[in-house]
Amino acid sequence: MFSSWAVFTVAVFTGAVFTVAVFTVAVFTVAVFTVAVFTVAVFTVAVFTVAVFTVAVFTVAVFTVAVFTVAVFTVAVFTVAVFTGAVFTVAVFTVAVFTGAVFTGAVFTVAVFTVAVFTVAVFTVAVFTVAVFTVAVFTVAVFTVAVFTGAVFTVAVFTVAVFTGAVFTVAVFTVAVFTGAVFTGAVFTGAVFTGAVFTVAVFTVAVFTGAVFTVAVFTVAVFTVAVFTGAVFTVAVFTVAVFTGAVFTVAVFTGAVFTGAVFTVAVFTVAVFTVAVFTGAVFTGAVFTVAVFTGAVFTVAVFTVAVFTVAVFTVAVFTGAVFTGAVFTVAVFTVAVFTVAVFTVAVFTGAVFTGAVFILKNYNVYSTL
Repeated sequence: MFSSWAVFTVAVFTGAVFTVAVFTVAVFTVAVFTVAVFTVAVFTVAVFTVAVFTVAVFTVAVFTVAVFTVAVFTVAVFTVAVFTGAVFTVAVFTVAVFTGAVFTGAVFTVAVFTVAVFTVAVFTVAVFTVAVFTVAVFTVAVFTVAVFTGAVFTVAVFTVAVFTGAVFTVAVFTVAVFTGAVFTGAVFTGAVFTGAVFTVAVFTVAVFTGAVFTVAVFTVAVFTVAVFTGAVFTVAVFTVAVFTGAVFTVAVFTGAVFTGAVFTVAVFTVAVFTVAVFTGAVFTGAVFTVAVFTGAVFTVAVFTVAVFTVAVFTVAVFTGAVFTGAVFTVAVFTVAVFTVAVFTVAVFTGAVFTGAVFILKNYNVYSTL
């Protein structure tokens, strides 16, 4: 079937089967496709206005510069579907399955995906504005230089997802699971993560400005030269997380747990830690400027050439902590406990210890108080 310059107005396709169908400059206005099957269908410059697809199957479908305005897809299956430069405005996908789908340069404005499954999907340079994903599953998905503005992900699962150079502005992730996700050069501005789980995730040169993490879990996560400006972490758990060259500016950590975390040349400027736990954490060349630690626990933590300038520790516990070449300038320790702590060439300049307890394993003669 070949159709050129075709216009379908108030058209109803029930049980229609399109095999090797080509539509060039086709216009569908108020079109209804019920139990429709498209096999090797090509739509070039196609316009769908108020289109309804119910129980529709697209196999090897190609949409080039296709425009969908007020489009509804219910129980739709897309296998090897290509949407290059497609524009979706007020599009609703309910129980939609995309396998081998490609959305290169696609634009989604006010799009709703409910119970959507994307397997081996590519969203390169795709733009999502006010997009809502509820119970969405992404397996081997690529979001390279994709832009999400006001996107909402609720009960979303990402397995082996790549977000390289992706931009998320005021995005909300609620009960989102990321396994093997790569966020290299990704930008999260005002993003909100609630109940989010990141397992084997890479955040290299990622930027989190004003991001909020509530009950978030990071297991084997890598934050290399990542920037957290104005970020807020509430009940966040970092297990075997690596922060190399990471920058935390005006960051707030409440009930945060860093187990086996590694901070190498990490910079904390105006950072607040309340009831934070750093068990087995390693700080190498880390710099803390105007940092406040309240109820912090540094058990078996290692500080190597770490610098603390204007730091306040209130009810802090340093049990089995090791300080090698650490420098504390104008540091205040109130009710601090140093049990079996090791200080080697440590420098405390202008430090104030009130109610501090030292039961030292080793206090090197080169350390200075």
